[in-house]
Amino acid sequence: MLDMPEKIKDLYRSGNTSVETQKKFKLTFYDETADTLYPYETLFPEDTLFPAENGIPWVTIENDRIESESLTITEALCDSDELEFGACEASSMEIVVADVIEDLTGRTFTLSVECGGYEMILGVYTVESYTRQSDRRKRKITAYDNMRLFDVDVAVWYNELTFPMTLFEFRNSLCEYIGISQIQISLPFDSLKIEKTIEPEQISGLEVLKAVCQLNGCFGHMDRTGALKYIQLQQTGLYPSESLYPEDELYPSEKGSDDRAVEHINYYKQPLEYEDYMIDGITGLTIRQEEGDIGSSVGTSDSVYTIEGNFLVYGKSAAEMINIAQTLLPYISGRTYRPANIECYAMPWIEVGDYLQAVTQTDIIETFCMKRTMSGCQAMMDTYEATGDQTREEVFGVNKQIIQLLGKTAVITRNIEEVSAKVTDLGEKTEAQFKVTADQISAEVTRATESENKLSSQITLTAESLKTQVADSANQMQSQITQNADAIKLKVSKGSVSSEISVESGGVNIQGNRFSWNSTYSNMTSDGTLTCQNIKATNGTFSGTITGSTISGGTITGATITGNMISGGTVSGATIKGSTITGSDIKASKVTATGELNLGVLSVKSIEECTYVNATRGEFSYLQCSKFTYYSDRRLKKNIRDIPPEIAMKVVDALRPVRYQLKSSGDDAIGLIAQEVQSVLRENNLDWPLYDIDPHTGFYGIPYMHFIGILIACFQYLDGKLKEMEGNDD
Repeated sequence: MLDMPEKIKDLYRSGNTSVETQKKFKLTFYDETADTLYPYETLFPEDTLFPAENGIPWVTIENDRIESESLTITEALCDSDELEFGACEASSMEIVVADVIEDLTGRTFTLSVECGGYEMILGVYTVESYTRQSDRRKRKITAYDNMRLFDVDVAVWYNELTFPMTLFEFRNSLCEYIGISQIQISLPFDSLKIEKTIEPEQISGLEVLKAVCQLNGCFGHMDRTGALKYIQLQQTGLYPSESLYPEDELYPSEKGSDDRAVEHINYYKQPLEYEDYMIDGITGLTIRQEEGDIGSSVGTSDSVYTIEGNFLVYGKSAAEMINIAQTLLPYISGRTYRPANIECYAMPWIEVGDYLQAVTQTDIIETFCMKRTMSGCQAMMDTYEATGDQTREEVFGVNKQIIQLLGKTAVITRNIEEVSAKVTDLGEKTEAQFKVTADQISAEVTRATESENKLSSQITLTAESLKTQVADSANQMQSQITQNADAIKLKVSKGSVSSEISVESGGVNIQGNRFSWNSTYSNMTSDGTLTCQNIKATNGTFSGTITGSTISGGTITGATITGNMISGGTVSGATIKGSTITGSDIKASKVTATGELNLGVLSVKSIEECTYVNATRGEFSYLQCSKFTYYSDRRLKKNIRDIPPEIAMKVVDALRPVRYQLKSSGDDAIGLIAQEVQSVLRENNLDWPLYDIDPHTGFYGIPYMHFIGILIACFQYLDGKLKEMEGNDD
C-alpha cells in the first residue's frame, strides 16, 4: 500500500465534487525507455523525487486530448480463481486519446494523475496497440507493464550460468538479463544453493520468475515505477471472533496481525457482493516433482497447498525438501479471507495484495485485493475482487514440461486398474518400477549411463507366457527369452543383425544373419561355405560360374553363364554364351549368341556371331555390321508432310559442323552439337526431330539418319536455284 497524505486520500474518496478534486491525467512519452522514477517506495511522494528528470518528453498527452472516462487499468495477483503462489501477471491499461498524430505503437510511457495539487504516478506501460476509432480523430491505446518483458526465451541465459549459485544471485542475474530493476527485499530462500537441474531447449523468463516466486511464497508484480516487486500476503484475522465486534478496543484496527496497513473502506456501491463463507487458510504444504510423487509434506491435512514441478528444487534430498517445506509454510498459511466484489471511489494508493476491510450492517468483510480494475477519469472508480472456494482443491502452480537433469521421485499408483510403484533418481539416472494389473505382472530396472546409452532389464509375467529381456541401447544389443505352453523362443540381436531359435512341439526353427555348424559328415562356416558328402536338391540358386544345358530363372547372375538356352527376366554376367538368349534386361561385357538375341534393354561392349538382334534399347561401345536397315515402309507411317526446301536450307545454313573427341574413349569424331541443333530449331520455331534426350541418362543425342531428308531438300533447293540462274543467262 502506497504512503499518501490523508487529506489527498479524502479528496479521492469524496469523488469529483469540486475544482480541488478535479483530476489531471498525463501520458508522458520519452525518446528512450522511462527510467525508474522512485528509488524506494517508502520515499514516495517526496517532492525532491518526483517528477524525475528523465530527459525532454517526446510526446505529452493531457486532459485536453484524453476522451473523458475512457481510462481502464487492470491488475491482478493471479488469473486463477484460487490463490496461486508464484503467479506473475502483467497489468494492462486502455485509454482513448484525440488529435495525436504521432505513432505511439511500441512506445513506453508513464501515466500520472494530479489531484489537489498532488501528482502521483499510476504506472509505466508500453503501447501494444494503437487503434483508430470510428471518430477518426481518436485512437485507443492498449498497453501493458514491464512484466511482458519476461515473456521471452531465456534458455541461452540459463544454460550459460555457473552453478551452484544462491537463489538471490539467480534472480538478480535473471532481472539483469531481462533489463528490469527490482525493489530490494530479502526473500525466505535467497541463501538457498541451487544447481543446474534442467537442460532446456526453450524456457520463458516468465516461467523462471514464477518458479522463484513460488518457492518463496510470493507473487511477482510490477510497481508503479516499472520495477519488479515481490508481494507476500500479510497475515489475516483482525478480530478474535465476530461476536466480540464492535468493542472499541477491538475495532477499528489500523494494522493487520503482522503490523501491516489495512485499508478500511467506509463508502462503497450498494449492494456489496460477498460470500457467506471465509476461505480456509492453508494448513499444510506438499512439494513434489510430479503427480503421484509422494513428495515432502508438512503441516496438517485440513487444507493442503501443493507445489508441483518446480525445477529449482529438483534433486534435493528428502531432508532438504522437508526443511524447505517447513520454512515456506508460514509464508503461505493462515491467509483467510472472504470472497467479495467491492466497488467504490478510486483509491490509487491501494495495490494488489493489500488487505481490505469493509463493514456492512450484518458482516465484517475482510478480504484481499486479488484483482483490481480502475476505470474512469473524473468519475474514477475502483473494483476490488477476491475469489475462491471455501474448500481448497489442489493447486500446483508453476508446471513446465522441461528436460530434467536432477530429481528424485517415488510414485505409488493404486486404482481399480493397477497397483504400481516407481522410484526414480535422475541424478544417478536410474529407475525401477513394479506394476500389477489384472492380466499381468511386470518389473523393470533401467540405468542411463550416457546421454544416449540406456541399460535395462525387464520381466513380464502373464497367464499365457513369461518373458525376460535385457537391452543395451548404446551398443544396440538385446537378448530375450519368451516361454509359453507350446514353445520357447530365444533371440539375440545387435543392430540389424539377429539370431533366433524357436523350439516347438512340431520342430526346431533357427534363424540368423550368420549360421554355422560342424558335424561328422557335413559342416558350414559363418561365411556360408558348405562342405558335405552329397547334396540332393529339387531346386537351387547359385552364383559364380554356372554351366548347364538349360539355364532358366527370374534373375540369373554370374561371372560366366554358358548354356544352350538361357532365359531370364534379368541376365547379368561378364560373359554370356548361348544358342538362344532371351531376357528383358541383358548386361554383359561380351555376348555370344549363335542363334537369336531377344531383349528389352541391352548394355554390352560387344556382340559376336549373332544372327538376329531384337532390342527396345541398346548401348554399345563399338558396333560393326554388314548391313544396317532403318524401317521406312509407307505402311508404318502417317501424317506425311513435305519439307520446304527453303526452310531446310535455312536450318542447314545455321548449323555448325565440328570436330571433337569423345571423353569416354578419346576417339576423334565429326558431327554436330545436339544443344546447338536444339537452339536452331527453337529460333526457327520448328519441332523437327533432329535431336533427342535419353530418358535414362539425360544425355542429348542426334539421329543423323533424319538429316538425310533435310540434306536432300537442301540439294533440291540449290538445284532449283542453279537451273533458275541458267535460265536467266539464256
